[in-house]
Amino acid sequence: MLDRINALYPIRYTALAACVVLALLSLFTWVGFGIGGNLVLLFGALSALGLRDALQVTDPLRRNYPLVARLWRAGQWLAKRWPRAKEAAAQPHARLSPQQVRWVQGLTQSGHRPTTPWCHGGRGHLWLATAWPHSQVPSADFRVTIGGPDCRHPYEASVFNLGAMDFGTLSNTAIASLNRGAALGSFTQNTGAGGISAHHRRPGGGLIWQIGPGLAGCADTQGRFDEWRFEAAARDAQVHLIEVLPQHASGHGLGACLPASKVAPEVASLRGARPGEPWQAPAALEAMASPIDLLAFVQRLRDLSDGKPVGLKLRIGKAGAWFALAKAMHLSGITPDFINIEGADAALSPLGRPLPDAVALVHDTLVGLNLRDRVRIGAESRLVGPFEIAEAMAMGADWCHGSRGFMLALGCEQALKCNTNECPTGIATQDPLRAQALVAIDKGERVRRYHQGTLEGLRALVEAAGLTHPGEFQRTHLLWRTPSGRVVSMAERYPCSNPGALLTDPPGTQWPAALLAEWSAASATQFHAD
Repeated sequence: MLDRINALYPIRYTALAACVVLALLSLFTWVGFGIGGNLVLLFGALSALGLRDALQVTDPLRRNYPLVARLWRAGQWLAKRWPRAKEAAAQPHARLSPQQVRWVQGLTQSGHRPTTPWCHGGRGHLWLATAWPHSQVPSADFRVTIGGPDCRHPYEASVFNLGAMDFGTLSNTAIASLNRGAALGSFTQNTGAGGISAHHRRPGGGLIWQIGPGLAGCADTQGRFDEWRFEAAARDAQVHLIEVLPQHASGHGLGACLPASKVAPEVASLRGARPGEPWQAPAALEAMASPIDLLAFVQRLRDLSDGKPVGLKLRIGKAGAWFALAKAMHLSGITPDFINIEGADAALSPLGRPLPDAVALVHDTLVGLNLRDRVRIGAESRLVGPFEIAEAMAMGADWCHGSRGFMLALGCEQALKCNTNECPTGIATQDPLRAQALVAIDKGERVRRYHQGTLEGLRALVEAAGLTHPGEFQRTHLLWRTPSGRVVSMAERYPCSNPGALLTDPPGTQWPAALLAEWSAASATQFHAD
């Protein structure tokens, strides 16, 4: 019953409607009986404030919840200053830290770039080893060329891009706002596994088309890979790179899913689903039968796209599966143009390796096989500020992707209702009334400012280290104070492999014995060792 009422009249506007009604009633009693003049002023002022909230375009929460959002934020402000409430309302791990939130808000709302707040020197923390004298870098528009020897159309990508967030999970206005920001800032947006929608196309920003197990946008009526549909979409000029997601990172043997409330007709048409019914993707691609098959699929996509860069998105769990794929690259001579590494903390899951460990392992393996110059490494996790990007690149990444910071730039309040279709800001919903709170022109500019300000912060770190490009960061630039108090560089904690070290017998690398055992047991013909 409540849902039906809410469909006819959004209950969240009740506070505004009540103020308007009370203002009119007070006006009637004041004119007719000479009483209630103060109430006319009170409810008139509240009505005007609520109407201003509903019509403004900068704050989606106030636009969706006129007056109520102000009360909620006032309660938050008081809670932060009440000692016991402050202790009880500790930030859950799913939310970004207050320092990270202040960084994004400083860039997008005030236009001021605050000091990077998360370079710490305490126990268990990292910091950057600076150089003297500092260097001078003329521009913060750092680029990296994506495209191996088999690629005919390499792409000059920004070192910081939009991570995978698909249409369906996010609203149409959120997707359009993000893409508008990408177009303004000359960086790329990862479509996620939901396919390329009209909302990705309209603003004209560059795209990384992700091909997931559901084959959204390139499947036939039977759910099988359709070469014609793929070729038609992949050769579009707006698609700069193609990313294969062999299996979903959620684990537990399940693919990605959308609740029935989010499977709107437009979403259903992209994913081959039925509107209003829950959608479940397969757990893995059929091409993932063996490492050789997966690489052959990568080569097939590269040929069909006329030689555009094609890569893989991986979450590194058991090292043996990654070693099998690396051996298959060496054996077949087929390499992806890039490998995008998703850290275990990106989706707040304990599955897989944390980003620094995963990036270091992939980098060292490719160096040890003399394949590093053929494959670019991307890093995708909760990368919000410049120091986190510098850390990922020092561990071996060539470029980075983030999602959380861009969500905050749109106006995300971290309400943790992304899966309910009741996102209060209209970002993670398919409810058209909630989604209209986002105005693409305003939010696209905020996305651009966040991207530009973060790269400006990265330039400051590059100059402080005496370098000219963030790709020059090495593990020696990161110092770590151990829990015991000893200071070591990340090069000591993660010893680098020498070129060709894995081609010798025994391997000439400093990996621990357990990792070397997994390397020896890995086979290029199967992901799981016997």
